[in-house]
Amino acid sequence: CSSDLIVRTVKVVLYFPDQTGQLVGEERRLTVYEGETVAQAVVKALTERPLDSYADLYPLLPEGFTALNASTEEGICYLNLPGSVAALLPEDAEAQNRMIQGLVDSLCSLEDVTQVQLMLDGEYMLMLGSVPISRPLLPSSAAETA
Repeated sequence: CSSDLIVRTVKVVLYFPDQTGQLVGEERRLTVYEGETVAQAVVKALTERPLDSYADLYPLLPEGFTALNASTEEGICYLNLPGSVAALLPEDAEAQNRMIQGLVDSLCSLEDVTQVQLMLDGEYMLMLGSVPISRPLLPSSAAETA
């Protein structure tokens, strides 16, 4: 089907949690399809299982977690999430933080992204769960050295 045209592949480091909850970077070439932004492709990949060689890792994002759209301006990736993703967050604040940090770290592995501004239904929000998202989020120190 023509809508499945592959536009390009991008190199990205996806961050998945291991059994202890540590975020582990997995280098990957990500396929970006027509009509999809690179950031959306990253979000999609983070809801899926990591590659086989990293079998002890788990999907970072819960099933059903999607991005409505995304744009990158001057190093900031504006990631617009549906408000419904708030219901998919883990209850544990630490797990929420890890999930958002893994998302930010993964997006910041893209060439033109240095920070991530999360939005819900196109609106700036103060919080997503217990994570403050009113201003752009920076990658964790682990990701910066990767």
